[in-house]
Amino acid sequence: MELTPASMTDRIRDHILEITSGMYLGDKTSDDNTDGKVKVFTMDLPPRQVPEYEAMPDPYAPQTLEPVPNQQTLETYRDERFPFVIVRFLRSTDTDDMVRLCEIDLICGVEAEGLQAQKDTLHLMEVIRQSLLKHDYAGWGFRIARPLDIDFFEEQTDPYFIGVVSTNWEAPTIQTEVRLW
Repeated sequence: MELTPASMTDRIRDHILEITSGMYLGDKTSDDNTDGKVKVFTMDLPPRQVPEYEAMPDPYAPQTLEPVPNQQTLETYRDERFPFVIVRFLRSTDTDDMVRLCEIDLICGVEAEGLQAQKDTLHLMEVIRQSLLKHDYAGWGFRIARPLDIDFFEEQTDPYFIGVVSTNWEAPTIQTEVRLW
C-alpha cells in the first residue's frame, strides 16, 4: 500500500466509521429525515439535499391580482449530514530525522437542541480521542503522535455544535537515493 495523504485520510475515515458504528447522536424525532448515525467524510461536507422546487409560474401568462406564494421558501427540516466527522488533511512536513509529520483535523458536528448538542459533540470527540490513543496501528504505515488537541469553535449556531480533534501523525519519508554511474 502506497502511503499518501489520501490513503492516510481514508484509513482514518474507515477507523472512525468502525468505532462510531453503534453511536446515535443528536435529537431524533419520528419526522426526521436523519437517523442519528455518525457519518464520516473526507476533506469537506457533501452538498445538502434540497427538496424539488415546484415549477415557477409562466411569465407570459396573464397577470392576476391574486398574490403568488413565495415558492423559494424552504420548509425547515433537519440537515441530513449531521452528526458527522470530517477527516481533513492540513499539511505535511519532512524532518531531518527522516520522519514525515502530518497534521489532520477531525471536525465533529452534532445537531441538537441546547446543551445536548455540546454534550454529544464532546462525547463524540472523546470517543475518537480515546480510540486513537489506544489503537496499535499495526499495518497502517503511520502512527499517532502527540499532542492531540480537542477544541470547540468559539461561535456556535444553535442547533449545530462543532468541535475539532487536531491530530499529528508520524510516517516514514522518502530517502535520497545515490546513483552510481
